[in-house]
Amino acid sequence: MCFCVNIFAQVDSLSLNNAGNRTDSINIQLFKRNLTNSDSLPVPIAQRGIAKIAAKQDLDDVVEYGSKDSTELDNKNQILRLWGDAYVFYQKYKIKAHYIQIDLKNNIATAEVGKDAKGRPIGKPDILIDGEQVVANKLSFNFKTKKGIIYDGRMKQTDLYINGSRIKVIAGPIDSVNTDDVIYQQDALITTCNHPEAHFGILASKMKIVPDRVAVIGPAYVKIGGVPTPLVMPFGFFPMKKTKQTGILFPNDYNFSPLWGYGLKNIGYYFPINDRLDLILQGDIYLRGSHRVGITANYNRRYKFNGNASLEYSTYYGEAVSDRRYSKTRETAYRLTLKHNQDPKANPYHKFSGNADIQFGKSKFQSLNYNDANSALNNNLYSNITYSRIFSGKPYSFSAAMSHSQQLVTRDFTLELPNLNFNTQSIFPFKNPKRVEEKWYDQISFTYSAELKNRFATKDSILFTPQTLKSSKQGMRQNANVTSSYKVMKYFNISPSFSYSEVWGFNEVKQSFDPTQIYVDDTTFFNVEKDSFTIKDKLLFNGRASKDTLNKFGAYRTFNASVGINTQLFGLMQFKKGFLRGIRHQIRPTVALAFAPNYQSYYDSIQVSNNPNVSRNSYNRYQEYIYGGPPNSGPQLGLNFNISNTLEAKVMGRRDTVARKVKIFESFGINTFYNFVADSLKLSPLSYNATTRLFKGLSTLSMNGSFDFYDRNSKDQKIDVFLWNSQKKIARFVIFSATLNTSMTVQKIRKFLAGDLSESEAATRKDNNKIDLSNQSFWDLLDNFSINHTLNVAARDEIGKNKFRFNTNSVTFSGSIAITEKWGINFNYFGYDFKNKSIVYPDLGFSRDLHCWQMSLNWQPVRGTYSFTIGVKPGTLDFIKIPNSKNRADVFTSF
Repeated sequence: MCFCVNIFAQVDSLSLNNAGNRTDSINIQLFKRNLTNSDSLPVPIAQRGIAKIAAKQDLDDVVEYGSKDSTELDNKNQILRLWGDAYVFYQKYKIKAHYIQIDLKNNIATAEVGKDAKGRPIGKPDILIDGEQVVANKLSFNFKTKKGIIYDGRMKQTDLYINGSRIKVIAGPIDSVNTDDVIYQQDALITTCNHPEAHFGILASKMKIVPDRVAVIGPAYVKIGGVPTPLVMPFGFFPMKKTKQTGILFPNDYNFSPLWGYGLKNIGYYFPINDRLDLILQGDIYLRGSHRVGITANYNRRYKFNGNASLEYSTYYGEAVSDRRYSKTRETAYRLTLKHNQDPKANPYHKFSGNADIQFGKSKFQSLNYNDANSALNNNLYSNITYSRIFSGKPYSFSAAMSHSQQLVTRDFTLELPNLNFNTQSIFPFKNPKRVEEKWYDQISFTYSAELKNRFATKDSILFTPQTLKSSKQGMRQNANVTSSYKVMKYFNISPSFSYSEVWGFNEVKQSFDPTQIYVDDTTFFNVEKDSFTIKDKLLFNGRASKDTLNKFGAYRTFNASVGINTQLFGLMQFKKGFLRGIRHQIRPTVALAFAPNYQSYYDSIQVSNNPNVSRNSYNRYQEYIYGGPPNSGPQLGLNFNISNTLEAKVMGRRDTVARKVKIFESFGINTFYNFVADSLKLSPLSYNATTRLFKGLSTLSMNGSFDFYDRNSKDQKIDVFLWNSQKKIARFVIFSATLNTSMTVQKIRKFLAGDLSESEAATRKDNNKIDLSNQSFWDLLDNFSINHTLNVAARDEIGKNKFRFNTNSVTFSGSIAITEKWGINFNYFGYDFKNKSIVYPDLGFSRDLHCWQMSLNWQPVRGTYSFTIGVKPGTLDFIKIPNSKNRADVFTSF
């Protein structure tokens, strides 16, 4: 068997002639280059470049080696020396170093650290074994026996760095299926720290590694900062496979509670079913019985779908004081979460996706198990799972959905299952594609939709009881619409339309009157300053009405028709100088003649008192239908007036080279209706709405309200007298509401104040810029700090003063401040409610980067909880930590 070495060289004539006169078992062929100089060299050949050496050796393959700096061949001792980025390649093994010596007789390559002109070490040796790189101070490898010795070696497996004072490598046989290399290590330090002098690790006296399979260690202990700790393990197994495999999930936190006892958080077991599905059984366990258990299934089919499903259960035991006696309490909660995503390229006609978050039990699951602001403040849960089907070449589609909403404070639980929908696109029944000339009836379009829905509305505490089934409501609604549009007189559009709706249900209401007179005891307590007294009386009820819901099929039908005409008007003003360069006003007026019949046939009346002077009350028989009942507005035949506006301006600042467009009002509209057939109050209130963006889009302002054209009496009741006739005023103010939402970061505020913020930048919610702390000011550190403000005000005209009130006025902050490259302050959540003058659940903390370790503190003063941790950064060894926390059951104070 022969092996070849290619080395390009610049050789002097003296050395070449001397080499050519030698005879031994090695045949040397030199590829000459142009020689520019010659020097005096000893008999061993020193050369640059590549030489080709062939020898008969008992090896399985060719050995390739070379260097960038120089090469020296000792023919007498059959030793080849390589300097400067030297390398040796043999099969799957690759050795690189500054200096490599090859014993050609014994097939041994030895690599060592080199030194530069100042004596500093350079070019540490490294060897590639089965795709894994080992860096060392010195190593030797025998190509024939495929065994090697490595001194002070360092290798990486997954995220683990393994340092060994002495490493022995034994190569396994090579075939087309598998390669079983074995690595033995002495004094092996297992760590995730990438520093040359690891800050911590598990020090094992001996270790055996099968790359990409498993690592087995003998007696070992944890070493931190070079100091041994009493944390000892007699043996250990570390899976090295990059594929999924069954195993224990180490807890990521340890806890002690005076009430719950010692506990482990997120301890569990992992079950890989196959490449597409795995299961995780995980939870929290405390010695005094409190626990949380959950099972999660993750699935993924490439190019098809992916998702997960999780079911969790938690029970926590506590203590309560009543009459100076302690009693044991128990809080339980359940949580079901689902998430499914379909790949957009999986199927263009079928789509199934959704997410669900359902909680039930005696307590709020998220608040029971977690202390962060979102878990503590979020009281509303929503779920939606939808399947949709599009039919190729057909003008209709189908969808089936399940939705859920839940209020965790009131315990209201609403579930809609199923919710079936069938919809058609616009169909032009009279349009003939072969007809060249278009007819007026070609523009007539038809759409149809049908919806079938079942709803359960109950409390989550009685969700799985017969009462929930009794509260269910079922119904079906069908809608048919016929519309068309025609352009007349070039600038006007006429749009006739007709709509028909039919609703089916099973919850018809029947009210009855019981004339029996009854007396009811009434007790009233009065507490005036230091005096208190009670008044007891009997109230007489002169009969009473009762309501029954009949479980029988019923239906009602509604329809309406209208003919509308609309156009667009534009107003433009331009200026040649100044900041304001132009104003553009777009007006879209619409006038429509609308008709709707009277639906009083769907209403009944009932006596409410034995007194004949008391009028009967009208009620809707279909008020309990899932879609509600028909309107009670009486017959309608009138004109609907609507005006929509858009107002824009062009401005040019000092830094602008061209004028830029600014929207003053993105939308502003008014609407009213005049009913010719109404017996009174024919003119409806004038309603309005407006939306605009402020500060280049950082804030959004929305307003709505109404004005009434009729006067009112002393009881604040509207009367059939125009305000103009009584007070010579066109209309009176009724109601107003405005909401200002602002979402920004400190960076956007600074850019806005400097005039550098564009509207596209203002529209983005977050700034993901990495902070470079060099030459940074204090405000630079706050660039990614997020600020959100919500303000809602409302006013209503009532007898006396106008009632103006703040419904909402709150601000929240979140973000982190990098004080230094290592220190950071975290505002996970901090809010202030200006209306109630209170701080809203601050969630604060700080963090410190300790290279391979990290230190963090999170504090929730409202609950009095905190968590302080010094531990290894997330990875295989992140179970090494020193935690200290106070949970919600052991709070020492509140904010």
